[in-house]
Amino acid sequence: MIKKSKKGQEESMGFVIIVLILVIVGVVFLGFSLRKTGSSVQNQQELADLTWSVLSYTTNCSILGERQSIWDLAKKCSRSGGTCEDEVSTCTNLNLTIQDIFKTLKGSGVDIQNKSIHAYDFVIDMREKKAVARQGNLSWNYVSYVTFIPTDINVSARFYYT
Repeated sequence: MIKKSKKGQEESMGFVIIVLILVIVGVVFLGFSLRKTGSSVQNQQELADLTWSVLSYTTNCSILGERQSIWDLAKKCSRSGGTCEDEVSTCTNLNLTIQDIFKTLKGSGVDIQNKSIHAYDFVIDMREKKAVARQGNLSWNYVSYVTFIPTDINVSARFYYT
């Protein structure tokens, strides 16, 4: 009787098993990587939507009988200031309004990445003036959004979560 060696077949099967394990690990790693990227893009879009919603918010400031949006107040504040019909300056009205909006938002139970917001930092930077809404411990993890608008007004939003 002639004994045939099965050593080559065993080595081939071992190689196939190693390749299969590597492919499975690679697919799992790729799946986790894609899932995190999508979540980040979604959070970025949510912050962009929130920022533009805040800028579109109609304030209590009326000028010539027309109520002004936060964006309108930011433009007026950055140029020359001015006052609303109730004799409050546009810059003061802008600051008070965004502070009220974000205090309400923080208390409403809004989550980011399934975690509660514990602080925020929202800044409308207008050349030499700023409107700021900031509250809480500005540490830990955060998501942010910054927009540069061609009119020399920049808006940044950061939300901190634990």
